Amino acid sequence: MIIDRVAAKVMWSKRINRFVLTKAAAGSLPFILRLPAGESWLIKRALDCGAHGLLMPMCETKEQAPSGVCACRHPDVERCKDGLRGTGAMFSPANFNQDGSVYLMYANQNITLKAQIEAKKAVDNMEALAAVDSKDALFVRLIDLAYSIGFFCTDKTIQSI
Repeated sequence: MIIDRVAAKVMWSKRINRFVLTKAAAGSLPFILRLPAGESWLIKRALDCGAHGLLMPMCETKEQAPSGVCACRHPDVERCKDGLRGTGAMFSPANFNQDGSVYLMYANQNITLKAQIEAKKAVDNMEALAAVDSKDALFVRLIDLAYSIGFFCTDKTIQSI
């Protein structure tokens, strides 16, 4: 399941946390959050709530990508020495049906990170974006991409993109 935090008019803390706690108590429902920005504090909050992955918005260059990667990874000498994520998440292990120590051991492997391709600049830099370590996938938002190059979703020519 993907929860859209970009277009949604839902207050983050109360409703999202309540949703996560309910799903964790029911045996865990994997979910990915589409964030409104790739800022470190948003990334950490989403993962601390128990998200299984993130869709990072407007990732256009390889320079923008590492900040999202580092914010969602715990420091790990072998895989992510620049990881910025702390260990205080109490809800995350429950959403993976793990205790805290097991969760921390595998969290860097278990969290999926997808970069959203939404603009022509991102398409121009696609190979470099795909080469960024720890990105699991590139996610193309076709309507936003079409709009960024001058097509509107009502245009019949959008199919040629």
